[in-house]
Amino acid sequence: MNCPICNSEHVREKNVANLAELKGETHEVFAPAFVCEKCKYVWMSDKQMNLLRVKTADKYKEEHGLLTSEQLRALRERFGMTQPEFALYLNVGPASIKRWETYGVQDVAMNDHIRLKCDEQQADLNSLQIQMHRPSDIYSGKRPFNYEKTTNLILMLVEHADSPIFTNKALFYADFRHFKKHGQGITGSTYARLEFGPCPDRYKIIYNKLVDEKKLAEGEGHKLVKIVDPDLSCFTQDELETINEIIELCKKDNGRNLYNLSHEEKGYLETSWFRNISYEHAKTLKI
Repeated sequence: MNCPICNSEHVREKNVANLAELKGETHEVFAPAFVCEKCKYVWMSDKQMNLLRVKTADKYKEEHGLLTSEQLRALRERFGMTQPEFALYLNVGPASIKRWETYGVQDVAMNDHIRLKCDEQQADLNSLQIQMHRPSDIYSGKRPFNYEKTTNLILMLVEHADSPIFTNKALFYADFRHFKKHGQGITGSTYARLEFGPCPDRYKIIYNKLVDEKKLAEGEGHKLVKIVDPDLSCFTQDELETINEIIELCKKDNGRNLYNLSHEEKGYLETSWFRNISYEHAKTLKI
């Protein structure tokens, strides 16, 4: 690259100080630019200009206590969300997320809203909302996550299983068995390959929430005891038939055989650790 003023070949990219104005305020911002070592002319490419805009916005955000573009991106990625998913979660347009993660500046009220929705102490409850906003696909049984069905199914299964770990396997078989029969799961849950077999996503959060709501109680050992009866009205007749099939299997040994079988399932064995199991494997279920 030659200098556009003196045509010298001695051009270097360096960080230079810029006095950039945003919202009536002037800030000193350092950003890369091309510098001619002969005539000292300084200029920027389109890419460098865009970076300067981002740095200027971040400088403004830092001085006003707002989340920077990188902090916003980190929050979104912590929840594993795309920009459109994050926008849906915050109830804003997708273009807003794109702007705020580059050179746009969110107002104070929106900044507080984002902090509240992504606060560490609220992360568990927020994560359930995030799961509800995820698009349905082959990893969710081709249906969106349904918290009502999930919790009521747990209440139906928990009294027939020796522990939450065994209940998790019954949940897995209920969803995958129904997918095999009807091409769709029951709860919309995703199931990951963990050490103790297939487990629904965020199951600890859901169990803890049911205990906090006094719908479940901790019994002896690791067993959970239902306090309230499940609401069966949220299930279709086909779903209830599948659930009852799984309950009958659990009654034989409190879910121990389902626990053992789950570790032998092709979907479990062929899925990488901590990855979600595709419902395509429902066709090879051992029950």
